[in-house]
Amino acid sequence: WERSVYGVSKEDIGVTSCMICGKDSDLCIDHCHSVGTVRGILCGKCNRALGLFSDDPLRLIKAASYLIAPPHKNP
Repeated sequence: WERSVYGVSKEDIGVTSCMICGKDSDLCIDHCHSVGTVRGILCGKCNRALGLFSDDPLRLIKAASYLIAPPHKNP
């Protein structure tokens, strides 16, 4: 079904693990919702995370910065 939706299958892409976390199960084709182009292979969790951030790289950078240096730390 992937080929009919995206024009390509996971096997065509040739990646066997998530391109973000490296997990090798629950893999899916990641695509840009605004343009429809295939970006790569992600696990379901990483794919959903990108969607929850609306595929916005600046929001993801801000989230990473927040995790690296939280503004409030308990003593």
